[in-house]
Amino acid sequence: HVVGASQLTCGILKRGPIGPNLNFNKDHRDNSEMLQGFGRGVVQVCRKVPDGVLLVFPSYALMDNVINKWESGGIMAQIRAHKEVFIEPHKQRGDPSSAS
Repeated sequence: HVVGASQLTCGILKRGPIGPNLNFNKDHRDNSEMLQGFGRGVVQVCRKVPDGVLLVFPSYALMDNVINKWESGGIMAQIRAHKEVFIEPHKQRGDPSSAS
């Protein structure tokens, strides 16, 4: 897909509306308070952005952890109230459809 510069805004969430600063180093990745704060920040972005929102994670493991925490904490339901959610599936080794 080709997206024009006028159609895209990039930003970084440094902290959620409530909770600690967002710190995803390995010592803090399981911090439920931080992950919920991150989720609340994403919900606010989803409420304000008129079209799509893209979240990028450095690994599938972190993405899975965040999604699981958000599902159990009700954050995903809040996101889905504002946006349709698509989650990239994990590519399987040897799967010809996953070739880059």
